[in-house]
Amino acid sequence: MKKYEAMLVLENAFGAKAWEDVEAELRKLIERFDGQVESATKWADRRLAYEINKQKRAVYVLILFEMDPEKIRELREQCVLDERILRVLVLAFNPRSQKHLEAEPHPFGRGSKPVSKPKAEKAATSEEAASAETATPEAVTPKEAEAPAQEPAADQA
Repeated sequence: MKKYEAMLVLENAFGAKAWEDVEAELRKLIERFDGQVESATKWADRRLAYEINKQKRAVYVLILFEMDPEKIRELREQCVLDERILRVLVLAFNPRSQKHLEAEPHPFGRGSKPVSKPKAEKAATSEEAASAETATPEAVTPKEAEAPAQEPAADQA
């Protein structure tokens, strides 16, 4: 068995039901093809960029599961036939995406943790780099180089 991740875009009426019911139906769908669901996560209820089957809103669901690679095609076909599933994308699982999902609490960017350095840390780093580039040893002007060094006069009292 191989590990997969599936992103489903569900009809809003179906996705708006109690999450436990939706999750149970999706688990049954995958188990019908001898798959084992590792996790199912409701990502968000979002407005669609364009209408799909006269739907303006949809619920996004991410499912991690294991399944025989030969049955993936049948699973996709069943998802396409189900009118409650507007879109489906099944990909081979990438372990790096799991790290990204754990780091990002919200998939669409609002309220998410920054992946890169915070702005304050970036600013401090760039200021240090800029000061290191402009900091040069004290340059000696040509006049100072030609003039003999003068010793300070000793105080005579």
